[in-house]
Amino acid sequence: MSKESPPPEGGGSPTDASRVGGASDTGRGAGPGPFALPDDEDLRERRPPPSFGDLPRVLLPMPGDDADGPPPGVPPQPWAAPARRGRAPRWIAAFVLLVAVAVAAVVFGPRATESLAGSLDRGASIPPDPEGIPVATTPGEAASEDAPGSDADGGAAGPSDEALRAATARPLGSSQRAVAGGTLADSVGVRVLDADGRPVAGIRVTFRPAEGSGSVAPATRATDATGLARAAWTLGDGEGEQRLVAEVAAEIEPLTFRAFASPAPPPGPAVADAGDEAAGRGGADGGGAATPGRAQAGSAPGPVLSVLPGLSPGGTFTCAVDGAGGLDCWGDDSSGQLGRQLDGGLRFATVSAGVRHACALTREGGAYCWGSNGNGQLGVTRTGESLDGRSVEAPVPLRSITTGLAHNCALGVDSRAYCWGGNGDGQLGTSDLDGRSSPTQAATRLRFGMLVAGWMHTCGLALDGSAHCWGRNKYGQLGDGTTDRRSAPRAAAGDARYADLAAGSDHTCALTTDGVVHCWGRNNQGQLGTGDTDDRLAATPVATAATFRSLTSGGVHACGLASDGAAFCWGSNAYGQLGDGTTTDRSTPTPVAGDLRFRRLRAAGAHTCGSATDGREYCWGYNRHGQLGDRSRNNRPVPTRVSVR
Repeated sequence: MSKESPPPEGGGSPTDASRVGGASDTGRGAGPGPFALPDDEDLRERRPPPSFGDLPRVLLPMPGDDADGPPPGVPPQPWAAPARRGRAPRWIAAFVLLVAVAVAAVVFGPRATESLAGSLDRGASIPPDPEGIPVATTPGEAASEDAPGSDADGGAAGPSDEALRAATARPLGSSQRAVAGGTLADSVGVRVLDADGRPVAGIRVTFRPAEGSGSVAPATRATDATGLARAAWTLGDGEGEQRLVAEVAAEIEPLTFRAFASPAPPPGPAVADAGDEAAGRGGADGGGAATPGRAQAGSAPGPVLSVLPGLSPGGTFTCAVDGAGGLDCWGDDSSGQLGRQLDGGLRFATVSAGVRHACALTREGGAYCWGSNGNGQLGVTRTGESLDGRSVEAPVPLRSITTGLAHNCALGVDSRAYCWGGNGDGQLGTSDLDGRSSPTQAATRLRFGMLVAGWMHTCGLALDGSAHCWGRNKYGQLGDGTTDRRSAPRAAAGDARYADLAAGSDHTCALTTDGVVHCWGRNNQGQLGTGDTDDRLAATPVATAATFRSLTSGGVHACGLASDGAAFCWGSNAYGQLGDGTTTDRSTPTPVAGDLRFRRLRAAGAHTCGSATDGREYCWGYNRHGQLGDRSRNNRPVPTRVSVR
């Protein structure tokens, strides 16, 4: 199979959709590489960026691009309602209801009168909850957040045994990761639905951690008006997989949640002194220290941290957050993506490396971005490059962030999606194609548990486990069964529920709650793992019997972490990014060489990195700019240890 991919079509895309990263053929890089991108001018969107006079705005839910109404999860808007043909039916109904109230007052007394009169206030329908799901309640209960059972102590009697036998329960928040002894970032939850798929209030849920799996609070909670019961899970002190069982009702099977505890990093990992040239030099291209604020122009071939718990590979560079919140980046610095002048006093919780830019979140939920700014992705209207990092003003504190080719999306503490940057294909989800230089809420009332960005598309995992995507869809990477571009979140086809998502340049993969991987989109180099190279417009299982616990995607390849910690990769392998010791493309999941076991994997561009259970970091694949961190510029077809003290 050819190691080079044909160029993509369509406006605003890079010249080669199978390549990610470096700007070498623009005169800014270190020579020809596998991921040559056009200049930023060629990446500018079809509409001009906002001016300084534009103020950040949060969009209300708006209909999508399609003539068939708003995207899934967005309730119909008042302006979209059909015109009423007359008022006579409403007056007749009101007259009949008043007569009924009068008769009830005479025959049944005041209690019946109050019940009927209350129905006038509630109306004939129940409004949807913030996720766009209609609320189901037991007879006589109002649909509100104060419905019986919304408190931990419960309330009025719940549904009948017959109703419970037809009900189902769905887990939310499984397969998370945290430091041993730490609390998961997102609460775990159980949503109970009736036979018609509507949430049921008042169902008592009891959370019981397995031995050694920490504690949960509250231990018992009843479902609220949206059918949801949530609790905070603090992991035990041991490393590895931990389990939590949720007992719902005798008629419903218990649910099992999994979480993965990583070792707590030692305090204050050592960083090489600024004068230690050996730590930052190497290769004909020169280099510099790997630590932001001390690096010099060029490429930095490796980190010098004693522990790297938060690796994030980018197009031709890699960043990491250490245990003390310090940030390091190494590799290609042609667009300032190493952030060498970032304020050394900042402390970060997470980082996401894109193609030519990167963003990180502070522990307080603030965002900083640096590198290329051709489409306002750094959060400022002035285009160009920024070496010192820019503070991004978001409407709410942020808890996670993902970076695409020239756009970013972040998850707010309110579980809403906020996006900014290039928007030529609708990848910001704002129901238009206008670029934004400040975080703008996506046009949906859905709440998300995670977001992932591809090159020019974005996907989110809703709190009910459903996948929703928006943006470019030339190869079916949105998974909605079409190749139509979407400028607002659109549900992926099928009724599967997922626990993890990963987006590549033009493909998407998702992990079901049963550990099965589904992929869709472009498949020219086997990146869908289906055993062939045919594109897919909807979710298709990968060709393997293995079950997985997490996923990650590079530009044209994907990897999964199996239940036992073994790593499997598939797709393009031109530079050894699959880690199987060859440069042969694979269209089915293939074991990574070395018999290593990993806690997590991260892929981007044409390289992959993983944190192994032996406490070390390994990377493999393309290394022209030193992004593997092994103090060389040689491609590596097998996992190679990242340099440390």
